[in-house]
Amino acid sequence: MDGQDGYGDDGVDGTQRARLLSVAELLERDKKRLPASPKVLVDLDELLRRPTAGAADVGRLLERDPALVAVVLSLVNSAYYGLRVRIVDPRLGVAYLGIEEVHRLVVAATIAQSFRNIPATRLRAHWTLAHLTALVSRSLAGERMPWLSRSAAWSSGLLHDIGELVRWQIDRESAETLAEYRAQHHCLPEEAEVAIETTPAPLYAAALCRVWNLPGPFEIVCRSHRTGVAPTTCRRDTVDIVRVVASASHASRIVLDRMNPAAEAESIARIEDILVTDRAGIDALLALAEALRPEAERAVSAHMMPLAV
Repeated sequence: MDGQDGYGDDGVDGTQRARLLSVAELLERDKKRLPASPKVLVDLDELLRRPTAGAADVGRLLERDPALVAVVLSLVNSAYYGLRVRIVDPRLGVAYLGIEEVHRLVVAATIAQSFRNIPATRLRAHWTLAHLTALVSRSLAGERMPWLSRSAAWSSGLLHDIGELVRWQIDRESAETLAEYRAQHHCLPEEAEVAIETTPAPLYAAALCRVWNLPGPFEIVCRSHRTGVAPTTCRRDTVDIVRVVASASHASRIVLDRMNPAAEAESIARIEDILVTDRAGIDALLALAEALRPEAERAVSAHMMPLAV
């Protein structure tokens, strides 16, 4: 069964559905404190679903947004890529770097510019986790599930925990309390959310996907990445992307966060269940995350932090 990936609430119980709709309504009312919907993400996602899409098509789409063109060209010409010629045409930039890499740049740039006025230390920590999850997701998709789009796995990994940024944007007091609790207890985010009785980040993220009108699969990844279990009505590729992103997120947290033993054991157990793997598989995944960590940190310094200040 292929399933459908719209904004239906399949797989969400009555209480969760009510909370999700409540949060979505809150975000709708509070749009003044929320960034504008990055329409280019939706347009680009739709374009890349076409099998005939090429570099010229992506370049033309980018040209509709001069500000985004300026950002993308500044990143393309940065020392991070080390190109020997200066690129001034977005279509040429797409041709040089490839559609997949430019897609990643556009996603990173638009999201980084959307969330500002958040403490730099929190932004860096968030984007490092997001980038590492994205990189591990892309690798997992290529190695374990080659039928998946590696680009979709990457962008889903980058966006999966965006609910934390929404919390900082609209409920800073709760965000600060949550950060303090986690720093003291070195626990999983959901344990801290229960302890201080605050809205779970996946609900913020899923609600934002609705407010921004992002493609349905993004919402499903956002609300399911902690468990790794997507609604049974989803398409096979969405179910598998949820599994990939959830495993990558847990592995990335283990590598980046100083967790207490119980939290780390819980994360490992979840990876085992999601990927149906053994300890050797877990060790290989953690080694992959550790190996990709420097690349994630470089990408955050080059791409995200300069755009978020």
